[in-house]
Amino acid sequence: MVGRGLSDWLADPLHYSVPQYVADMVTLIARLNVETVDWFGTSMGGLIGMALGGLPNTPIRKMLLNDVGPHIEPVALARIGDYLGKPARFASLDEGVRHAAALAASFGPLTDEEWASINTPLLLERDGAWGFRYDPASRCPSRRPPTSRTRPEGRSYGGRSRRSRRRCWSCVAKPPTCCPAKRSRKWSKRARP
Repeated sequence: MVGRGLSDWLADPLHYSVPQYVADMVTLIARLNVETVDWFGTSMGGLIGMALGGLPNTPIRKMLLNDVGPHIEPVALARIGDYLGKPARFASLDEGVRHAAALAASFGPLTDEEWASINTPLLLERDGAWGFRYDPASRCPSRRPPTSRTRPEGRSYGGRSRRSRRRCWSCVAKPPTCCPAKRSRKWSKRARP
């Protein structure tokens, strides 16, 4: 995904948004020259999958969503906002792996080797220090001030209201099968199926 991993960073950080990511996925799927895809989306990938699944003639045949839902708790968004886009530099790869593991500790107990396997690809050495492989400016769209069409208390990822997210969820071409985790950090009890 643009701005993450080994992908390029955008010149205008305001383009780090679900509509841009969906457009990128439409292009990728077209370039792959396939009729359908099976989508597994975790967190932001789930948001992209819901939006892509709501398009007319969606290429998504099956979709499995993880750690995302039609309502994302404000406390979860605040937690993500506490670290996303903030500069983080580590003296060693091990220090970076431990920091990333602490951010994801609620995912459950893992061994040091499992955390290293998961988190090492997220880190990159630059100028003698380690940091995350994402563009710190990718936080910008979530930092936009509210407009007259959005209320701060009803805002969520990308500034969409709860009502518009539920409409997006209901636009998915095939009925979803939802299996929420027992301890999801993002789903509220009222949004669980």
